[in-house]
Amino acid sequence: MNLNIPYMETDNKLLNDAYRIAAGDIVGNIVYYQNGLLTEEKPCMIAGLDYNTPWTRDTAINIWNALSILSPEVSKNTLLAVLEEEEGNIYIGGQYWDSIIWMIGAREYCRFHK
Repeated sequence: MNLNIPYMETDNKLLNDAYRIAAGDIVGNIVYYQNGLLTEEKPCMIAGLDYNTPWTRDTAINIWNALSILSPEVSKNTLLAVLEEEEGNIYIGGQYWDSIIWMIGAREYCRFHK
């Protein structure tokens, strides 16, 4: 798995600490997972430490907020993991509004990766 978290240090300790916490949250929530259209276990970003699966909305927001740049592999895997197939049709898991925001996350991923 390739994860490119840039180093950042400023003269503001509070900002430095917040950045380190955010970077740690990203790394700490990437686990091997398989579901949906992701046919084998691969690194995915789960919804948080108290969760054991990715959530559609969280996936899209994380990708929108730079996960697609930090780790294209994790982004793609997680997008696929929240897609479901039923009777030959593919649908986005979750509620209707999750489908809308998933599309925004997928678009953000596609902006940087073909």
